[in-house]
Amino acid sequence: MTRLQAALIPALPTMVTLPLCAALGVAGVLPWGVLFAVPVALALLALVRARRK
Repeated sequence: MTRLQAALIPALPTMVTLPLCAALGVAGVLPWGVLFAVPVALALLALVRARRK
């Protein structure tokens, strides 16, 4: 397993929520800013996990 794969495994639940956030944004229930913040959070999580290994 590569370091990138090991860093992305914990981010899988967050990646699954991305379509849900998009659907809620389209429905007007969730602000679009939340949807755009999710990829940033995923990138930071992967970076931190990759540096720890």
